[in-house]
Amino acid sequence: VTMEEMEYGETSPMQKKRSAGTWGSRYSIDRHMMALHGGLSTKQVLSNMDREHYNNLNKNKGFENTSATTMYKTSPHEDDARWNVTSGARSSVGGDSNRSRIWNTWVATVRETMSVVMDKISVVDKKNTRYVNDNPHATLGSHRYADHSSSPKGIFTGMAVTKFLDKLSPRSRNDAERNLAGGHEDDVNFSATDDYIYDQKLKRKRMLSMILLLLVGMAALVGIIVGVSKVRNRSGEIGASYMDVGETVHFFVTSDVPFNTADETKLSRDLAKLRPEDGDFLIHLGDVGDAAVNMCTVGVYQDAAALLKESPIPVFVLPGNNDWNDCPDPRSALNNWMDELNRFEENFDLNDEDADNFPSVRRQLARNENFSFLHKGVLFIAFHLVDGRVQSESEWSLRIAQDVAWMDEVLNAHGVEEYRAIVIMAHAAPTSKIGDFVWPMKESLSKLQKPVLYLHANDGGGMLQYTPYPEELPRFSVVRMEKGYIAPPTQITVAHGPRPFKYHY
Repeated sequence: VTMEEMEYGETSPMQKKRSAGTWGSRYSIDRHMMALHGGLSTKQVLSNMDREHYNNLNKNKGFENTSATTMYKTSPHEDDARWNVTSGARSSVGGDSNRSRIWNTWVATVRETMSVVMDKISVVDKKNTRYVNDNPHATLGSHRYADHSSSPKGIFTGMAVTKFLDKLSPRSRNDAERNLAGGHEDDVNFSATDDYIYDQKLKRKRMLSMILLLLVGMAALVGIIVGVSKVRNRSGEIGASYMDVGETVHFFVTSDVPFNTADETKLSRDLAKLRPEDGDFLIHLGDVGDAAVNMCTVGVYQDAAALLKESPIPVFVLPGNNDWNDCPDPRSALNNWMDELNRFEENFDLNDEDADNFPSVRRQLARNENFSFLHKGVLFIAFHLVDGRVQSESEWSLRIAQDVAWMDEVLNAHGVEEYRAIVIMAHAAPTSKIGDFVWPMKESLSKLQKPVLYLHANDGGGMLQYTPYPEELPRFSVVRMEKGYIAPPTQITVAHGPRPFKYHY
């Protein structure tokens, strides 16, 4: 029994006209569908499925375009809200000019297409009618041989959309991404002018975006620079930017005096010539006697202290090699020096005005002869560094280690924004003899990038200014002072700028 015999009970007229061996007669979808559904065609089955699906969803608008029939629509535009005429009608009432323009254009296109579609439908209906009339043996399933190649809805939609797209600008017609795949109705243009305006808007948007990104980048860069500057300022790596801190400072420096009675007379006269308006204090860099001659007796320190107390300005004193380590009894000599000359600035009674201008002195606990003070934007640091004989390797190493610790302590105690320059004072020159101090000092000062003046006593020859490390520390200047029994105290001026130090005697 064949499928058509199950349907008709006899051989159909069309079966007689077609070869029984052809694929279409044997595997027709409609034949199987009608056999399974009591003579209903594919279109009728799909319609029933849609009706049942619609009733089950209770007219849920979110599923309007998900029926079995409309899964095979001719145009993808039917799923795009921009082509929804109801949406266009509402937007035209709301005053959206571009939506209104789309709506009006769409309505005009529909009217133009209507007659063409109706003619097409009429032709199809006439063809189908002729087929039924010309086949007197047609049965319930004969309509499957009619022309169902194009649904009226598909014809209408396809032609209308095609005509509508022809009315758009070249960009809107050809740009499938904007007009077919979820673009915005504002992207739909109707002329080359609209395209030009649209391009200009895009260019302005891109330019504004680039400007905004540039501003954000600049702000981020400034923030990074400021943040790095703060970090580096705390570690003292960009101290050179603080050149204008404080006031100009004047002070005096001497050393290697008095060695004998004549030196005492000369020192007394030189001190009498000092005036507070010319310098705020006097620094004595050590050697108040000749160890080989006076043998470092206690009277040597007492006589020197009596002379220095005559100074009209406060005096700071540092130890030298002739003050203790070149003496016959270094330990006793150092004790004598500590008793008579250490903290010597405390011997001066200052009036209220001078006391207010005098710096606050800090001293190292482990080695009290090391001191420092911040005065008018200049950081002064004094160290017990001597040349001459090494009496004890352990004592020498310990003292230099304490000097290095004092350097770190002082630099860490002051922010780099507090001072514009540094003055280091010691008896010994920065040579390899005190290399264990020099190398850490260079490392610390290289981070600061501030002008540094290193003052030391005379180790032979006259007064000399030199730069021992031009590559590593170009702003590090060293001055070897003239012996005090040859020249009066030298006036040192610390002004402003990258090279603020001046000398006069």
